Amino acid sequence: MLVVGAKRIEGPNEKASERAESPGAESGWREQEVIYAQPCAAFDLSLELEPGLELAQLASIKPFVVWSSDDGTTTYDESSPLTAHHVASRDIGTYKITASCGDSKRVILVKVGVPKIHKVSFLGDIDIEKDDGSGVYDDTDWKDDDLDGESDLTGANANLGKRHHPIAYPSTGTLSAKATFRIGCTKVSDATAFIPQFDAEARIQKLRFAPDNRLFGWSWSSPVPFNAQETQVTAASPFRSVATVGYEPEYELAWEIGFGDDESVMDDLSWQRSISQHELYLTYKSNQPSYETVFHVSCTGANGATTDQGVIEGVWSKFAGKNVTRKDNAALFYYASYKTRVQTTIGLLRVCDGDCFAWSSLLSDALRVHGICGRERICRARHQSGFLIAHWQFLGDGTSNVLVYPYKNEPNGVNFVKETYYDWKNGSEVLYDIGTLGQNNDKPAALFERHAYISFERDDGVAVRYDPSYGRKYNGLLDFKRMISGYYIDATNEETGARVFLIQKNQDGFQLVD
Repeated sequence: MLVVGAKRIEGPNEKASERAESPGAESGWREQEVIYAQPCAAFDLSLELEPGLELAQLASIKPFVVWSSDDGTTTYDESSPLTAHHVASRDIGTYKITASCGDSKRVILVKVGVPKIHKVSFLGDIDIEKDDGSGVYDDTDWKDDDLDGESDLTGANANLGKRHHPIAYPSTGTLSAKATFRIGCTKVSDATAFIPQFDAEARIQKLRFAPDNRLFGWSWSSPVPFNAQETQVTAASPFRSVATVGYEPEYELAWEIGFGDDESVMDDLSWQRSISQHELYLTYKSNQPSYETVFHVSCTGANGATTDQGVIEGVWSKFAGKNVTRKDNAALFYYASYKTRVQTTIGLLRVCDGDCFAWSSLLSDALRVHGICGRERICRARHQSGFLIAHWQFLGDGTSNVLVYPYKNEPNGVNFVKETYYDWKNGSEVLYDIGTLGQNNDKPAALFERHAYISFERDDGVAVRYDPSYGRKYNGLLDFKRMISGYYIDATNEETGARVFLIQKNQDGFQLVD
C-alpha cells in the first residue's frame, strides 16, 4: 500500500512552508513562510506530496486533496488538485491557507497589508516664506516615515508643535497634490520593521482623496491609476464656492487606495484609507506670497469673512487688541527700544520690534494676501518739526521766552534717545509721563517727526485711518490729533549754540497733514 502525504506548499516569490500546524508563541512564523499580499491580490499555490507521484497516479488520490483558507477565497480544480488559486482578502489581516491530503496537511500564512500615505507635496499653492527670511518652505509638505499617521518633518512650521508645513490657497481654488506611499505592512518576525515589497499585488489599483468630512459626506476626487512612487491627484471641487477667508489648523486629507482583480467590478473596489494632516490658510481673492506670520494673523483674524469690509475688520481685530504676536507666540513690540530703526515687515518679524512704518507694513501685507490694498498715509505736523504723543507733563508756564513755544528741552548729548527713555538736561520743562499703550508696550517712544498708518475709504467716502502701532482707528485727522500732547521745533540755542527743542502744548487749530 502506498501512503501519500502533504509535504510542502509553495507560493509566489519563492515563499514555501512545510508546517503541519500554525506555530506557537515561542516559535513564530518564519519570513519564508509568509506571503505578503495586497487586498484582492490573486496568486497561485502548489502542493508537493511525498512521495512524489506521476500525473497518472493523481486520479487515485484527488478526492483526498483539499484546499481551504480562513477567508474562504482559495479555489482549485479537482482535476488538478495540486494547484490552487487564491484571492487575498479585501480586509487587512492575517489568514491561514491549508492544503490537506488524507490525514496529513501543510499550512502557509497570508498577511494582507496596504501602502499608506508617506509624503505629500501640494501643487499650485501660494508660497509661504519663513519668518526669518530664509526663503519659502520646500516641496515636501508632509512626511510620515514611521507611518504612524503623524508627520515627522523638523523645522517645518513656526509653531513647533506642528511637524508639517503650512499651506495656502485662494479660497475658490482647487487643491492638487503629489502623493507618495510606503508599504504599511510589518514583518511577522519584527513588528517594528516594514516589509520591503509585496509578494503579490492586486491587478487593479486606484487612488482617490478627499478632505476628511465625516459629518457632511465625502467628496472624493476622481480615481486615478495608483503609483506608490508618485501619484498626482486633484480635488473634486474648490475649497469654497465663493471667496471666503479660511483657517484650518488640522486640515485632514483622507487617502484611499482601491484594490481589485477585475476591470468589470471597478465600482466594487476594496478601498483602504490613511490620513494626512495639514495647516491650511485660505485667502479671500489673491495668491500673493507672504510670510508665515502674515498669513496666520490675517487668516485667523478674518476667518469666515466674505466681503472686503469683513476682511478688513477681521484682520484689524488682531491689531486692535495691541498684543500681536509672531506665529511662534513671540510678542511683537512697537518701540521696545526707542532706538529701533526697523521699518519693514520682515525686520519686525526677525527682531520682534519695529517703528510705525514696520507696523503699517505688517497690516498692509496682512490685507494684501487677500487682494485688498489700503493707502499708506504719513502724518506730519504742518509747520513744526514734529509732535509728542501723549502723555507728557508740562512743568510751569515755560521759560523759553518764545511766545508760541514757551517750553524748552535740551538734549543731554547727541544721542539723547536711549533704549527706553529720553535723556534731557536738568531744567528741561516737558517730561515723558505715562505714555500711550502701543503693541505689547505701555510706554513706547513718543517723539516723532512723522507717523505712518493705513487708510481705507468707506462707501460714504470717509477715509478711515487704521493705526496698527496703537491699535486705534481714526475717522479723520482730528481723531489722531487727540493723541498729541504737543508740538516741537528742533532748534539751536543762539546764546550757547546747544541744540534745543522748543515746545507748545496741543491747542485749537489744525496743525497736521497726511
